[in-house]
Amino acid sequence: MSINPGNVGHNPNLHLQSDALAAWYGSVGVFVWNPKVDGVGEVIVVMINAMTRTEAFPVEIVVWE
Repeated sequence: MSINPGNVGHNPNLHLQSDALAAWYGSVGVFVWNPKVDGVGEVIVVMINAMTRTEAFPVEIVVWE
């Protein structure tokens, strides 16, 4: 996995590995993102939009690479 879950809720998260754009911590409903990756904001917007339109909020940790 590409995250350090000890830092949930600290946005942006410098503990994401370089290959991870963003992560969703479903159990607490928090997104974190890797500020070192260009365009990560657009990825988060697309993912949040898809999740809210379908009301599909995973309860597990999801990592977008």
